[in-house]
Amino acid sequence: MRRPSAVEREACQLTEAGRKKFFAAFEQRKAAVVTLPIYGYRMLYSRMLEVLARMLAAYVRGMVPSYTGFTVR
Repeated sequence: MRRPSAVEREACQLTEAGRKKFFAAFEQRKAAVVTLPIYGYRMLYSRMLEVLARMLAAYVRGMVPSYTGFTVR
C-alpha cells in the first residue's frame, strides 16, 4: 500500500504549524494599507479585494465597459 506524501499531484499539505504561519501572514497582509491604482484611494488590502470583486461583477454583468485588475508585485 502506498503511503500518502506531503506533495501529490503538484499540491502540498501544510502541517498544523505551517497552516498557522500561513494564516498569520495572510491576516497580516489583509491588514496592510494599499493604494488602488485606478482611483488612487488608500484602503486595507482586504477592502481592496472586495472592491475589485464588485468591479469585476459589474463588468461581467455589462454594467461597466471595462475592468482593470490589481497586479501584485
